[in-house]
Amino acid sequence: MAQAIETLLSGWEASASRTFRAEQRDWRAVDVAWRSVLRHHASSKAAQRELFRQWRAYSIEQQALANCRALWSRHVDKNRRDVDEAVEMLKCLAQLGALMAGFAVSAFYDFQYTASADDPVMPFFGIATALTVGFELNSCVLCTLMLSSVVKIGKRYASEEEEAEYLWRVRDWAAAHVPGSVPPAPRRAFARHWEARCEGRWRLALSLFLSGIPTFFAVMGLAGYLKFQSSPATVVITAVLMAAAFVFTVGLNADWAKALLVGRGATEQMPEEWQVVDQ
Repeated sequence: MAQAIETLLSGWEASASRTFRAEQRDWRAVDVAWRSVLRHHASSKAAQRELFRQWRAYSIEQQALANCRALWSRHVDKNRRDVDEAVEMLKCLAQLGALMAGFAVSAFYDFQYTASADDPVMPFFGIATALTVGFELNSCVLCTLMLSSVVKIGKRYASEEEEAEYLWRVRDWAAAHVPGSVPPAPRRAFARHWEARCEGRWRLALSLFLSGIPTFFAVMGLAGYLKFQSSPATVVITAVLMAAAFVFTVGLNADWAKALLVGRGATEQMPEEWQVVDQ
C-alpha cells in the first residue's frame, strides 16, 4: 500500500515538474520574442515613443480596472455592514416586543387577585392588557417578517451576477477611459432597498413598541391596585413608583424616539446632538 502511494506521488510530482518546465519554456519564448522586438525598434526613437505610449495606455487601463475592483469590494463590504446592522436592529426590537408581551400576558395567570369580579377597575385592566399585547406582539411579528426578508434579500446585493454585470460595465468604461472621468457605480445597493421598502415599516414597528410602553405601565399600576387594594398604603406606593417610572420613560422617548422616527430628509427636526455639523 505504501509503495503504491509513493508511486502515485512520484508520478504526480513528475507530471507537475513537466508542466512547470513547459510553462517556463513558453514564458522564455515570449520573453525572447519581446526582447527581439525591443532590439528591432531600439534604433528608432519614434518606435520607442510609440512603445512607451502603448505601455502607458495599458498601465492606465489596468490601474483604472484595479480601482474599480477596489470600489466593488467597498460596495460589497458596505452592503454587508448595512445588512448586519438591520438584522441586529430588527432582532433586538423583536425580542423586546416579545418580552413585554409575555410580561403582560403573565398578568392573567401569575397574579392572584383579591378583587371581586364586578370591580370597576377590572375592565380597564383588561383593556390595558389587551392593548399592550396587541402593540408589542404586532411589533414583534412585523420585525420578525422584516428580519426574514432582510436575511433573504440582503445577499442578492453582493451576488456573483451583480459583480459580473458591474465589472462588464467597468470594462467598457476602461476601454474608453478619459483621465478625470468618474467610474460607474454599482446600480443596486441594500441601503436603497431599506430606504424604499423597510424604513417606513421599521418606524411603524418602533411606534407600536413605544405605544405599548404606557399601556404596560397601566397594566402594572392596575395590577398593583387589584392585588393590594386591601392595603391602601401599598397601592399608593405602587402607583407613585409606576408614575415615576412612566415619567422617566416619557423623557427617554422624547430624547431618543423622535430622532429615530424621523426620516433622512428631516434632519433639521432632530435634536442638535444628533446632527452632524461640518467644522
